[in-house]
Amino acid sequence: MVKIKKLIVFLIVCVIAITSGYIYLFDKYHSGQAAFSQDKNTNLATRDIYVTIEQSQKWTGENKLTVGGQYDGKIYNNTGIDYTDWTVVIENVPKGSYIDSSWDGVYVEEEGKITITPLEYNVDILHDTVRPFGMILYTPYQCKLTDITVYASTKTVMTADPVFWVVQSITALAVIVSIIVIVYDRRVKRLRRKRDEYREIIEQSLRTFANIIDAKDRYTSGHSERVAIYSREIAKRMELSEDDVERIYYIAFLHDIGKIAIPDSILKKAGALTDEERKVIQTHPSVGGDILKDFTSIEGISEGARYHHEKYDGTGYTEGRKGEDIPLLARIICVADSYDAMASKRCYRADLPEDYILSELEKCSGTQFDHEIAKVMIGMIHDGYVETVKAAVEEEKADDVPIEIA
Repeated sequence: MVKIKKLIVFLIVCVIAITSGYIYLFDKYHSGQAAFSQDKNTNLATRDIYVTIEQSQKWTGENKLTVGGQYDGKIYNNTGIDYTDWTVVIENVPKGSYIDSSWDGVYVEEEGKITITPLEYNVDILHDTVRPFGMILYTPYQCKLTDITVYASTKTVMTADPVFWVVQSITALAVIVSIIVIVYDRRVKRLRRKRDEYREIIEQSLRTFANIIDAKDRYTSGHSERVAIYSREIAKRMELSEDDVERIYYIAFLHDIGKIAIPDSILKKAGALTDEERKVIQTHPSVGGDILKDFTSIEGISEGARYHHEKYDGTGYTEGRKGEDIPLLARIICVADSYDAMASKRCYRADLPEDYILSELEKCSGTQFDHEIAKVMIGMIHDGYVETVKAAVEEEKADDVPIEIA
């Protein structure tokens, strides 16, 4: 999942880069003429395309009413792009002016304006070059031609720009990554469907085994399932990993599987157990551990059954383990199992009041129970979670429909 997220982030970056690249290329190579205007106040050193017109010679006209001059013009292209089909428009030409002769272009005179277009041989303005033109112009007075606009179309094709090929490479890479993401996503979805199917098979199998265990005593109906749900919620609230939460849920279903080896006469006895009978019933954790020892597909399932009656202070059974030496999953199941045993009706007593159960959990915290786990269980009682579970399991048993509790 982390890898697919990284690929998606990479694709987003690629899309941004591709979009930016094409915006840049379109702006640089878009069709149509670009206009470059200047006047006497323009700083030509900052312009990419500009025109200079210098009066190289001047004289007085024959009628002494005009000033004649040779005007040498140059179009500068300081861009990295080739332009073509240029047009130069000079707009501050004094009224009464006229062109006597011209070169390197076609000149059209209008009132106060001269328009110059290229000949066949000089239609292009290549990048980093200068395109000259010129004319003999008579004006009523001495003047400078400064109000000028150059129109030109781009000639350089987009594919000649290195940016184009960078954008194409990123696009190709993005397409490849997109295909990988699609294939990966489909594969992940397929694997998830398979995983969900396997989970359903596992849960149904464990639920069936739990029902077999609980069927030995009508007073324990739903016990294994409630303990599994409580254990899962405790693990969640302790912020264990999703895998551990799911694993503890499965393991708790079969925590009492060893009871199938306990005679009904002991398991369903309404009165107090004798010392010998108590010893027999205390064998069910080790019997359960032995039954599940070859069930290796769910890690820890044997330990969950074997150690769920161990006490935190070492006074439990069957091995007398204490503290952190008891597997965490068994410590969780121990608290969940003890709560449900106290909160459920038994053949020898009624279900115990909530206040009594809370006091027992608090009193036995640190002795029978892991303090942190008991604290979580107490929180689940206070916020009503356990009542929700009881009602849901009861309804499930009545309707024979598996329950879903978040």
